[in-house]
Amino acid sequence: LGLVTLTFSLLYCEILILVEELILSFPLRTFMVCAFITAVAHSAQLCFLRRNVRWEVYSQHLCVTRDGIRFVKDKRKSGVGWACTDKGKTSKTVPFDQITDCDIQ
Repeated sequence: LGLVTLTFSLLYCEILILVEELILSFPLRTFMVCAFITAVAHSAQLCFLRRNVRWEVYSQHLCVTRDGIRFVKDKRKSGVGWACTDKGKTSKTVPFDQITDCDIQ
């Protein structure tokens, strides 16, 4: 692995708002159509939705290394937050020679 030469700060607040709006819109529409059992399952899901989105968003990191661009997701909680439902650390490096188009704002 290459040495980290540049680290970027993600816009966590904006990502949280967008993901929450996207995820909340689906359960609210299906709640009116589904049966009682589905409504109970969705209400349990909604109780932990904000926590899951926050855990997912804050576990993401991006940096530029000598070898390419590295995207990392740290070990994080998921589901209801129990240790048995934790998601493991994942990382992916995209080599510079595989990048064909890049927009920088």
